Amino acid sequence: MKAAVTGSTGLVGSHLVLALLEQGHEVRALARETSDLSHLKTTGADIVIGDVEDYESLKPLLQGIDITFHAAAKVMPGWGRWEEFESCIVKGTENMLNASIEAGVSRFLYFSSEDVYGEALFGETPADESTPAEVELNPYTYYCYAKLLADRMAREHHE
Repeated sequence: MKAAVTGSTGLVGSHLVLALLEQGHEVRALARETSDLSHLKTTGADIVIGDVEDYESLKPLLQGIDITFHAAAKVMPGWGRWEEFESCIVKGTENMLNASIEAGVSRFLYFSSEDVYGEALFGETPADESTPAEVELNPYTYYCYAKLLADRMAREHHE
């Protein structure tokens, strides 16, 4: 299997790259020009410099790929402007979905977050698959709200 991985220098993505390679898959890893590539270079993954916010940079990543693993997101330093979260998480997911379709990628796996359940995470009843994903937009929930919008977009593309 030929896999493309976004977020390949982050916590989830870097572990995913290693796991896929250990299973014998070919991995093409997307990394921003400003990313620290020191670990990624040791993995044997094919590194493509690009950004989920730059649609044209995704084309070399996705050519000949069987599955896209989309784990890129603005997470750290944690705070910022809404526009930064919207651009990276929401627009970045839209770009990855559309570029994957355009490239003929047959499978797309989107990495979400429990944060899409908002306040339901803090109630007495544990959240499960039937819990509605609901987050109100405010400066403390930019990441959560952007992930919720991206979740919905991925679901719409699937349907």
